[in-house]
Amino acid sequence: MHTQPLKVHRSWILCAGLIAVCALAAKTFAERAPEDRRGATHVILGTVAGVYAREEQGTRHYLVELVVEKIEKGEGFKPGETFYVGCYLWIPDYYKGKKLSKEEEERLAFRGGDYSGVPKEGERVRVYAKHDAIYANGRPGKYSGVFPDWFDVLQDK
Repeated sequence: MHTQPLKVHRSWILCAGLIAVCALAAKTFAERAPEDRRGATHVILGTVAGVYAREEQGTRHYLVELVVEKIEKGEGFKPGETFYVGCYLWIPDYYKGKKLSKEEEERLAFRGGDYSGVPKEGERVRVYAKHDAIYANGRPGKYSGVFPDWFDVLQDK
């Protein structure tokens, strides 16, 4: 006798639960997905001439200066020219002992991994990078390493 109202009641509970899950999912932060090296717009061999770093809120941003030896993929560069590519690493223990807000705790829990590393000055490397932007004047914008494994250290010639 009472089966119909019970089914309707269950449907409403199921709907309310689904709405709550969707609302929570909209607020969560997603981990960065690994990128395929085949998606690189540029693959360049060269020697690391400089590594420059800037720190900001638990992240160390790097700009790696590479003297181009050979272009295996991509346009706009020639041997002997300079190629700049960016990546980042989390600063270990940056948040240790700090009082975090609920939002900061959530962001930290879901921030995911960082790049696999940064090449050292003087190393000969193969870099897998992607072109991120073109400036309004038509000149090349910035390049980022393919996430997370963006370079290989090579043996000397």
